[in-house]
Amino acid sequence: MDEICPKVKALGIEAVTVCGNLGWKELPEYFRKLSKNFKDIRVNLIHGPTYRNQADWKQKIREDGMRIISALAELGINEYPWMIECNSGYGHWWHPIWGKYIHHDKLTENFNYFYDIAHSANPRANVIIVPYPHSLLNLNSGISGWKNWWIKIGERLKFDSVALDAHVGTWIFAWSDKLVYARLVDAINFLKTRGYPVSSVEVGYPTCGFKPLLGLYGWGREIDQVRMLKTCYRALSDCNIPFMQICEFIDPDPRGQVYEKFFVDEGKLIRLLGIPIVEEANWGLLRRDRTEKMACAWVKQIMHPLDLKTKGLDP
Repeated sequence: MDEICPKVKALGIEAVTVCGNLGWKELPEYFRKLSKNFKDIRVNLIHGPTYRNQADWKQKIREDGMRIISALAELGINEYPWMIECNSGYGHWWHPIWGKYIHHDKLTENFNYFYDIAHSANPRANVIIVPYPHSLLNLNSGISGWKNWWIKIGERLKFDSVALDAHVGTWIFAWSDKLVYARLVDAINFLKTRGYPVSSVEVGYPTCGFKPLLGLYGWGREIDQVRMLKTCYRALSDCNIPFMQICEFIDPDPRGQVYEKFFVDEGKLIRLLGIPIVEEANWGLLRRDRTEKMACAWVKQIMHPLDLKTKGLDP
């Protein structure tokens, strides 16, 4: 953390999102360092007993939530995205990864219970609902998938603000800059017309080193990452979105990285049908040796617009 924080700040970044676990016995010390380094911090929270639908999950989430949310509040950290992505479309018995977790039909009870606990522990809590605007998610709610789900279920949940987790070009298919732009704008405008302005959008692009075939987006190179982020930034700017969240800052080393036990065993990449999902180790702006990828130069330009104007550059 002592090494990473200065590198993040050197890019001009002043707001970060980090993962957190309500099951921690106490808040890790690095949260104190984060609170001293950044103006805005969001903690993307998970809770194993809740997602696994353990018999005592309500008791556990209350005990754990009051402890961890209170500790975060003491540091002035008040924004908590809840991992709706993991329940909104994946909780089907047939899904190879998510089938063992709580079914999506129980999401309302799950989400609203967390909301009440967060506000009990911290009156300033901002509980953020983060739908995933994939056209094929939640087709059980209607032919429009996630949009039908949002109207039928999402709007009935308790939340304070809305964000999007929209990895267009990788998990949300798009084969051109124009389609990336269109799919982001469509998702944002849908929520806006429903009366829910979007506070931020998470985007990203893994640099797995493969040249996308036939010009398609997919799992590409560093130059493709720059292209994707520029396109996303243009779409979000045109929609007046306050924050673009880039996933993620540094490539983890699977040999030493502790992935959340929520997914798989420690130190191993997530696998789908036995195949490692290699992008999970390649989303970063920094390589695992902490050197900067090509996108870092663009981020610096975006975060220092006055420098751009004096140099006559266009972000």
